[in-house]
Amino acid sequence: MTVAVIAGVRFTTAQELFETDEDGFADVDVTVEWIQPGPDVHGRALAGPDRTYLWVDRSEHVVRLPAGDTGTAARSWQLRQVAPIVAAAYGRMTLHASAIERKGQITAFVGGTGVGKSTLAWECSKAGSAAVADDTLPVRFNE
Repeated sequence: MTVAVIAGVRFTTAQELFETDEDGFADVDVTVEWIQPGPDVHGRALAGPDRTYLWVDRSEHVVRLPAGDTGTAARSWQLRQVAPIVAAAYGRMTLHASAIERKGQITAFVGGTGVGKSTLAWECSKAGSAAVADDTLPVRFNE
């Protein structure tokens, strides 16, 4: 069994995906299944990047992804691509950002691909800040 926290969601799957730890927060626990889509698939179908479809069954906290390439790299990529969509289905938001922590405060660097978000976070971490996120930053709102 593999457990990964991506985009504020803790994903659990029977298939080995990638080396990971459970750093970061997770507001939602979701089980991942790879299936052959058919008429017995229940839940809300959502289209992800590159027309990757997923089915989210909110009552069971299950995400079903279409079985295709069974390689671990392909499944890891698929899960990372759909993670923000799954998080949104459960009312969570993710930002395309890098972030650091310094003196109890989080600073996020938001911008387009290739503008230097990760580089800036890396440079800040060398100066004493702690890296918090790179590429995907889960956001939780306080009421």
